[in-house]
Amino acid sequence: MPQMPPPDSDPEEVKRWWHSLTPGQQDRVKQWFPNTLRNRDGIPIAVRNELNLSVLQRELTRLQNGWLSRDGVWHTDTDKLADLRALRDTLAAHPGTSLILLDT
Repeated sequence: MPQMPPPDSDPEEVKRWWHSLTPGQQDRVKQWFPNTLRNRDGIPIAVRNELNLSVLQRELTRLQNGWLSRDGVWHTDTDKLADLRALRDTLAAHPGTSLILLDT
């Protein structure tokens, strides 16, 4: 499999690399490196959208469930949860909109 270009690569180089991969290789790279690909210029918008929607759902679930800290206190980030819910609702209200950048 061709090696992924370094993080500071030109988006055109990233695009050429992506399109040099077979569909099976693309699937493996998406499974192995979703966080590397999801906000990277040069990766197709449909791929970035797919990966970012998956991260959005995972973050919503994590924040809705909360977490137990080492000191035994239950936490949730209500502000971040509200922001992500608003993003989810906005995307649902605008079919065809792509989520190409998500900073979690």
